[in-house]
Amino acid sequence: MKTLIHYLKVYKAFVSIAFAQALSFRLHFVLVAIMDVLFFASAVLSAEILFTTMPAIGFWDKDRFLFFVSFMLAVEQLHMTFIGEGFWELSEDIRTGNLDYKLLRPIGSIFVVVFSHVRAGTLFNFFLPWGFLIYYGLALNLSLVSWLLLPVLVIAGFTIQVLVEILVAIGMFWMIDGTALNFVRIQLQTISKWPDTLYQSYLKRFFTVVVPVLLIGSAPVHYLIDSSRVNLLIIMIGFLILLPILISFAWRQGLRKYESASS
Repeated sequence: MKTLIHYLKVYKAFVSIAFAQALSFRLHFVLVAIMDVLFFASAVLSAEILFTTMPAIGFWDKDRFLFFVSFMLAVEQLHMTFIGEGFWELSEDIRTGNLDYKLLRPIGSIFVVVFSHVRAGTLFNFFLPWGFLIYYGLALNLSLVSWLLLPVLVIAGFTIQVLVEILVAIGMFWMIDGTALNFVRIQLQTISKWPDTLYQSYLKRFFTVVVPVLLIGSAPVHYLIDSSRVNLLIIMIGFLILLPILISFAWRQGLRKYESASS
């Protein structure tokens, strides 16, 4: 418990610094917030327009698809706010040796690397993706259990995305410049933003049980719409246990490979 409290205090300091920096440039802060509103609105509007030309895409009729889109926007909002910028910093820190200063801090190095960059402007748009989620969830007549599980599964999907991206980013230790891996992360994000049933069977299996990005949104949404479809949720829980173990091992191996500024 003392360790958890310590981490929460450190994270509170990260958030305070982020807000102090963001509010020092108020116009930029406002423009970031507006940009995110336009991003969320355009994603939903694009899906709305898509379904003016067709009644359904396989399993996904309009309400189901837009609920999926809204779920992924809720995950994306958490991602943009809390971790999105840290991976770009990691690439630069490894290349220049600035990672030394983060490794010397008396706290978990992965925590500092991934969670020390908070995008304050995006935090204020929390209401928008959740508004879409509630609106399209009501259209689907979700059960009470589904409503209660909804925030838990959004966080679980976000956690899967973070864990996969950390595992990908650790590969930067073996590269002179890790920028390419950041673009790999972005492509994996793009794959996860489409429902699993739209992919051919071999791609669906690969991105479910090898690189589990389709579990981010498809597994929770399938279960929320139909509680009998629990198989993907079980796989998701398995990866929530397995991925931290893989990350811990890979991070230690990466640090052995790392050539610091002092070496």
